[in-house]
Amino acid sequence: MISEEPTPKGLRICLIGTSNSVYKDGYAGAIRDDKRVSSFTKFSMGASPSIIIPYFGSELDFSTFDFVIFETAINDRNYYKYGSIRKDQIRNFVEWGVSAAAKAGCHVALLVMPSRKAMNAPTISGTIYQRIAAETGATLLNGFDFVRTYAAALETQIDELFIDDFHIQKQIANRVGRVLIDKMVADRASKIKAPTSHGKYYRLHALHLQTPAVLRTTSLISEYFFILNNQSQEIQCSIPASDSIVGVTYNAAKSSGKLVISSSEAKCIKSLTTKYFGIDKELLLIACPLTNEVRPGADGLIRISLGGANDHPTEQSRFEKQTAMRHDHGALEIACLIMRSDETPLNR
Repeated sequence: MISEEPTPKGLRICLIGTSNSVYKDGYAGAIRDDKRVSSFTKFSMGASPSIIIPYFGSELDFSTFDFVIFETAINDRNYYKYGSIRKDQIRNFVEWGVSAAAKAGCHVALLVMPSRKAMNAPTISGTIYQRIAAETGATLLNGFDFVRTYAAALETQIDELFIDDFHIQKQIANRVGRVLIDKMVADRASKIKAPTSHGKYYRLHALHLQTPAVLRTTSLISEYFFILNNQSQEIQCSIPASDSIVGVTYNAAKSSGKLVISSSEAKCIKSLTTKYFGIDKELLLIACPLTNEVRPGADGLIRISLGGANDHPTEQSRFEKQTAMRHDHGALEIACLIMRSDETPLNR
């Protein structure tokens, strides 16, 4: 008796990535166009670290995908370098994504894209990705190793393979995508272990805060923002005692100033001024974590306001060196607060 094995169906792939994932002819395009892929869903956010994993993932049904790709290591490295994200935050954001996907029957691929100035030593985020892959069985592609091998084969300098410090040439990135899809096809039948996750994430959108909001729209996204300026009143919201604010998303194109998030027990002051303020764009969405997460006080309230001249940042900014000489214009556009509900705070 001859039995025929059914032909595997095409992979349903989801991608959560940085600006490296935006290019249509880069690694994302190679995956999208591969004949072994039946559907491709992409969520990209530039200049943002691994907090985008719970930001996007908290509103996804991972059971509708065979694979999810997480590509945030390059920006984790940049944020960590400037003290704008903690090591345990990187690990916990990524582990949460791996756990949520694995519990839904979705495999995970971790992609570490290379940075030109970080070729000489392992990066903290690359090391974390590697450890998580080893512990869970997630597929891993180290772009640093790929670039070294590629440069050696061509007998060329590694620097020549980069467009800038954070992006390799598109045709090389396209090859990265093809290698990654090969790995994913090979690993599709393997099992992935769900790590212990840390809480449940959700978004507290501008429209939920019962304050006036403005709609910003591009060809790709539409988002509501609440505006903080010198005429704004303090915003108050009630959240459960076990919840905390772990990050924010904001419109970098129109934000210049300090965000103050406080309760009766804690106060966080974060500069949201970046090099992108004033660019000719209606909307440039960025997500950033808070290294000092804010929980409500005994009254259950969180207060949000624009910082004044005497409010000195309690948080480091990824863009501090690039904006040191810039004057704050006292205007912020905030899309949402990224929340974690967890009886046990993260270990430091």
